[in-house]
Parts: sequence; C-alpha cells; structure tokens
Amino acid sequence: PTPGDPERAMSTDILRLENASAIRSWEEDRAGRFGRWRAGVEGLIASLRGTLRSGAASSQILDGFMRRRGAVERAYAQALAGVVAEAPSAESPLGVTAEHLSTVKCPLYDALVGLQRQVAQARDTFGASLVEGTVLSGVAATGAEFEKISVAMLNGLEAGLREVVELHSKATDAMSSYRQASFHVPPKGT
Repeated sequence: PTPGDPERAMSTDILRLENASAIRSWEEDRAGRFGRWRAGVEGLIASLRGTLRSGAASSQILDGFMRRRGAVERAYAQALAGVVAEAPSAESPLGVTAEHLSTVKCPLYDALVGLQRQVAQARDTFGASLVEGTVLSGVAATGAEFEKISVAMLNGLEAGLREVVELHSKATDAMSSYRQASFHVPPKGT
C-alpha cells in the first residue's frame, strides 16, 4: 500500500481505534480499582477515628477509676490510722483496759500498732500517688500523646487521600481528553 492508499488509511484508523479502545479499557479498569482503593482507605480512616474515640473514652474511664481508687485508698488509710489511735475501751471483750495497757508493756500489741501505722501510711502514700503522683499524670500524659499522634496521623492520611483523589481526577480528565483526540480524524492534508 502507498501513502495515499485508502487501504492504508483504513488500517491506520482501525489500529488507532483499537489502541484507543485498549487504553479506554485500561482506564476504566484503573478507575474501578481506584474506587475500591479509595473506599478501603476511607474505611481505614473511619476505623482509626473510631479507635481514637475509643482510646480517649478508655483514657477518661481509667482516669476516673484511678481518682476513685486513690480516694478509697486514702479513706481506708485514714480509717486505719483512726483505729490505731484509739486505745482499747473499758468494755474490751478481752477485759484489757486502757489503764492496763498503759501500765503493762505488750510487745505484740506494740508491734501490731506499729505495723498498722505503717500500713496506714503506705496506703495513704499509694492513694496519693494515684491521684497526685506519677500514675495519674502518666495516664494523662499518655492519653494526650496518643491523641496528638493519632490526630496528626489521621490528618496526614486525609491530606494524602485528598492529594491522590485530585491526581486521580486529573488523570481521568487527561484520559478523557486523549480519548476524544484519538477518535478525532485530522483533516486530510494536515
């Protein structure tokens, strides 16, 4: 076939149309895969947001529990200290009176009272550390860091998704323009 031959022009047109059709099929497949990918990423972001909310709620629950537990420990310590401070009454079931204890040294009783004071002090210290010390402040700091990192991660994912969606839109527009150009037959002699 010669350059001006209608058979050659027809085979060139057929080849151009076949190539355009192949590209169109490829683009449709790409767009379909992109839609599934985007749905997956959006699902991931929604799941991460739910995890963030759940983590924040768990942190608040833990904070409340630690505060209540600290108050209970301190109240128990105060109750123990009050029991230690009281001397046996005249109505003691064992017949031991305050006057008797003040005149007789009882090493076992003294050891028990000393131990109970130590327990009361340890429980008070433990309760204070829950509320005022490193435990609760550590929980609060961990919760704040979790939220800060999670929000930054989600914002980064969303920004990346927006960028990819924008690029997908540009690619779709470019492919549409290419398809239109591929079906356009230039005038003869140009």
